[in-house]
Amino acid sequence: MRNAEALVRGYIPPNPAMIQSTINAGGLSLRILDPGRRVRLTFPNYWKQGDILSVDIEEPTNRLLAISVSSYMDSPNDRVTLATDMTVLPYGTIFPLRSVLDAAAKGVRVIVQNSGFQRIAR
Repeated sequence: MRNAEALVRGYIPPNPAMIQSTINAGGLSLRILDPGRRVRLTFPNYWKQGDILSVDIEEPTNRLLAISVSSYMDSPNDRVTLATDMTVLPYGTIFPLRSVLDAAAKGVRVIVQNSGFQRIAR
């Protein structure tokens, strides 16, 4: 579980320098999911050779909607997927609403559901 946690922290939140490095290496693709409303940016070999980081963005606000990862733990045969749905609080903070980590080779599935966020009174 510690290895899985470290893996997740390598992808979420996405690292701007690593994204730029992937783009510089020619590793960015764009897919229109819903014209004028939703696009997916895909970054292959983002952190590890053979991994894929994808982010779904809302048009025209550029708000982050989802993050998905296909990667591996110790070897490419030890695949791990992560799917995170993002949401926005009424005062504008974007946060992960639900994350699902699947490590099929290990027989592990972890679901994290976040809720009950409140603005701290000042």
